[in-house]
Amino acid sequence: MLSGRFYFKYWLIAALACILSAGSAFAALPKFLGGSGVGVKGNKANLEDTYPTFWDSLMKSQSYTNMYQGIKELSLSKYAEASKSFAKAVIKNPDDPYPHIFLGISLYWQGQVDQAMSEYRAALKLDKDNAHAHQLLGIAYAWKGDINSALASFKESIDIDPDRPDTQMNIGSTYAALGDYEEALFHFRNAVRLDKTHPLYHYQLGSLYEVMGRDSLAESSFKKALRLYPNYEEAILALAVLSEKQNSYTNAEINYKKALKIKPGDSVARLRLANLLARENRKNEAVEIISRAFLISPLSDEGLALSISYSGGDSSQGSGPQAESEN
Repeated sequence: MLSGRFYFKYWLIAALACILSAGSAFAALPKFLGGSGVGVKGNKANLEDTYPTFWDSLMKSQSYTNMYQGIKELSLSKYAEASKSFAKAVIKNPDDPYPHIFLGISLYWQGQVDQAMSEYRAALKLDKDNAHAHQLLGIAYAWKGDINSALASFKESIDIDPDRPDTQMNIGSTYAALGDYEEALFHFRNAVRLDKTHPLYHYQLGSLYEVMGRDSLAESSFKKALRLYPNYEEAILALAVLSEKQNSYTNAEINYKKALKIKPGDSVARLRLANLLARENRKNEAVEIISRAFLISPLSDEGLALSISYSGGDSSQGSGPQAESEN
């Protein structure tokens, strides 16, 4: 399978930027009307709330302030603080779906997935056609292992906004997890078509090609990812595995060493390189490669590998809480 939960969580980082760039919540702050409930001509605000009172305007203004504060805290990984800011925004502006959405995101990153899903559902009650809320709900379902519900949510999102590459990638990853590789390929290609500059999309497409046994196309996609991001350790590791499968041991060794230079704590790259050296009767070098692993703390930067595991033999990858001309 592909990177599964790793991809879904990786995507959330990009999702924040996408939501903000779309401008749905912040494209233009409301032009608050009236003052103390009195219009320009001195007429009292009508009882049907055709336009907001001063109190409404004040609460919405403060809600946006809380939202901006929460987003700043999210960017600093201060998730608990962000939750408090977004909760204040919800209270002050309960009819806006976006405070619920961002509160859900901050809860998700604290591991409170069920509470996050409640916030996404609250947003959808306010705006049933909110593609962001549908997509985030799908991510939460995927994290919980409910792939079919995730697929349903991603379909809702993609029906509303089919031109978002991240949505295409998410629904493709879900189809891949279900073993429907042809449908996954359709959506992965769409993601690359919509955004040719995102290295992750090329990497995911390459991973799918490898699963499908299309190694030459996989290699091409991994190389495209590396042209966009030369230090993409997972793509380098994927190329090393492909080279080893093709009995190109020199290239495999070079790429394993490149991967370890970027992420010394990648135990899979280290073990595969050691095995490769052992097969070539370079046992002293193999022992040195393995011994080095014991000197790396898993909590240090060099011990934090992007991929937790990667097995080239069955073209699988695992992780924890993720118009082309090719045919």
